[in-house]
Amino acid sequence: MGSYNGECYGLDAVTKRFSYLKLRPETNVENLYLTGQDITASGFGSAITSGVLTVSNILGYNLYDMIIGRNIINDIKNINKTNQLKNKKKI
Repeated sequence: MGSYNGECYGLDAVTKRFSYLKLRPETNVENLYLTGQDITASGFGSAITSGVLTVSNILGYNLYDMIIGRNIINDIKNINKTNQLKNKKKI
């Protein structure tokens, strides 16, 4: 598998990976977001965590939203309505 010095998939499981500042959901391409285990740490749990992180980024969440109890599931259900409102405001 060619994994003699690290993982068999993704980035090597070393502490240096946490210093990669470019491992984040947002990119320089408009409306292109990344997700997957390498966005956070490694493994299955990190893949799930990065999905939540990516959705939070797309929906504009921050720490304050989490403190006041903003519900990510409701926001995902209403994402089409939110996009329609944003498009109307642009006109």
